[in-house]
Amino acid sequence: MTNQIANAIYQQLGGGRFVAMTGTKGFVWDEAKQTLRMALTRNGSKANRLDVIYNPDDTYTMRFFHYTPARFRIDHKKCTYNEYPEKITEVKKFEHIYCDQLQELFTDVTKMYLTLY
Repeated sequence: MTNQIANAIYQQLGGGRFVAMTGTKGFVWDEAKQTLRMALTRNGSKANRLDVIYNPDDTYTMRFFHYTPARFRIDHKKCTYNEYPEKITEVKKFEHIYCDQLQELFTDVTKMYLTLY
């Protein structure tokens, strides 16, 4: 994450404390979409991915979703080949969120607290 916007989103979520408290990993910055994507651990919402999108009006969009990668299965006994396509199920989406609301919405959706009190 070398982009300033990505670093700002990361810090607004809580930075290193956010990672330590939630176990979130796999941060990826998409320059074209102005999106910071991360992989979430198990939580109350069943979402395993989060996109935080920076909007031109200086607000954010938070998109919680469950991602299942494409899978292939070969049944040697029946000589069949099954393909299961990738699946994306949107859990929750919030638009026009200000930076001071990111942590609160994250806690409300995932039920993972970002502070110790």
